[in-house]
This record gives sequence, C-alpha cells and structure tokens, in this order.
Amino acid sequence: MVRAIDKLRPATVAGGPMLKQAVVLLWAIGRAQRGADRVLTWERTHAELVPLLTAHHRSGERPGGRPDYPIAALCRGDLWTLDTSTPVPAAHGDARLHRWFDEQQPAGGLPEPVYELLRSSGLARVQIVTAIIDKFFGDFDYSAVAKAVGLGSDSIADDDPALSDEDPRDDDPKRAYQDLIEVVMKREPSTRGKRRPGVTNDPIRLAAARRSVIFRSGGLCENPACGKPAPDHTDRGHPVLEVDHVSDIATGGRDHPVQMIALCPDCHAVKTRGRSRHQLRERLLAAARDRHEAWTGTVELNAG
Repeated sequence: MVRAIDKLRPATVAGGPMLKQAVVLLWAIGRAQRGADRVLTWERTHAELVPLLTAHHRSGERPGGRPDYPIAALCRGDLWTLDTSTPVPAAHGDARLHRWFDEQQPAGGLPEPVYELLRSSGLARVQIVTAIIDKFFGDFDYSAVAKAVGLGSDSIADDDPALSDEDPRDDDPKRAYQDLIEVVMKREPSTRGKRRPGVTNDPIRLAAARRSVIFRSGGLCENPACGKPAPDHTDRGHPVLEVDHVSDIATGGRDHPVQMIALCPDCHAVKTRGRSRHQLRERLLAAARDRHEAWTGTVELNAG
C-alpha cells in the first residue's frame, strides 16, 4: 500500500497537493482501526465524507464538494474498491463523474486485505499513515484531520491481539523496534525544536515512540536498579508501565526513544517527585541510550 500511495498523483494548489484523497484514506484507516464496516453504501460514504472534506483542505483548494473525485482516483490507484461492474470514469469532468456515481450508487471501501492489515497491525497503521503524511501534507499540520477521523491518540500504534496473526517480527523483536524507530525518525527532522501544538503533539511520532519503548521494555521496568515486572496489563495486552521523557521536551529534550524510558509506577514517582530524581535522571538517560543502541545496533550521536 505504501508503494501505491507513492504512485498517486493528486492535483496541486499553490500550497502543495490537494488533500481530498488523503482525507478519504485517513477516514477509512480510522474506521479500520475501530473495526467499523469496511464497505459502506454510497449514500453513507457521501454523508460522512462531505463534512470532513469541507473542514480539512489547503488554502486555494475548493472546500467541500462530493467525494466522487478522490474515490475515483483511489479506485484507479488500487486503493479503493467499488461494488460495480461498470468501469469507473476518470477522476475529472463534473457532469460525467457525478452522473456515474448518482446512477451506480456503488458501495465501497478499502480493499479487504488492506483493511484487515490496518485493523490488526499498529505498525502497519503508522507506516501507512506516515506515507500519506509524507505524500500529501508536507509542512501542513495534519493533526486536526487525524483527530477528526480517530487517529489522534497513542492507540494508533496498538495491535489488536484478538486479530493479529503470526507476524515474522514476533520472532525478531529487534526488527519490530527498528521499524517503529524508522517511523519516529521520518517525523522527527521536520518537527524537532518546533513548539506549536499540532507539531509537538504529533500523534504518529508520539504513538510510534511510546509503542517502541513499551516493546523494548519486554514488560519490565527499564530502571537498571529495578527491573520489576509491570504490575498489570492493559486490555490490549500491553504492560502497565509509564513511558517517560527523561529530558523534558519543554527544555529541549527529544521525543525519541533514545531519551525515553519505561518505568514501573514506583520508579516513575521517584523520577518525578523524589529527592534523588536528579541523580536518577542521569542514570535513566544513560540506560535509555544504551538500550536503544543495543536494540538498533547503532551509536546515537545526538542522544544527550
């Protein structure tokens, strides 16, 4: 799917690519994560997408309108399926395209294999959403769109344990960690040091970074002086550990696992409020760096 997204050729305005295809894809990915129906009637698709297309667009891009164009383009790019035996017209020409959708009223949605992957795999979800961001958004703040379609929280990177089949990454945990770090690194260069809310709270980077640290922990507190198992697990099967930014973002720390660590509730309380917190912070910063470098096999030159 990442390759198919890269092959899309959206129309452009002065600010960059038009966002209509991206909005449709993000809406469908949000539905997949929630386990909502893959295929919707054209009437319902139209009703749900028109408000989103009206609210989220670039300056110079005509707001609102029907979702005929982006869906026709996605269908021709093998990123959408429509329940019709009649070929989908090219995504241009108002009268012909509108008439075709009005006459056919095609039910549609993401291709089934894509939907099932996005429903079950948090890693696939963040990788594909990252590809959409890279293709369409650039410096445009995508966080409002992500929030509107239900992709604006840490859960975007969560697997669904009830649906996940065996994944080759299960036998190679370092590969899974490295795949998540790749997502973090794709987003970090354009956001580090910026402080506007939509950038510093980038949901994709935050989710991938936090998920990678929990994965790296193996369910154990990463404080070298502790190492206790998490006291419980979430409904999604994740260990109940606090993911802490050892160096605060507000004071120039990185939102990157090289400066993040998973702590049990006791160690997190000490790091936050204890008299020994300053000494502990230095030990945790070294531990986070060492664990990150061990899991990636690389030396992080900008870890401090």
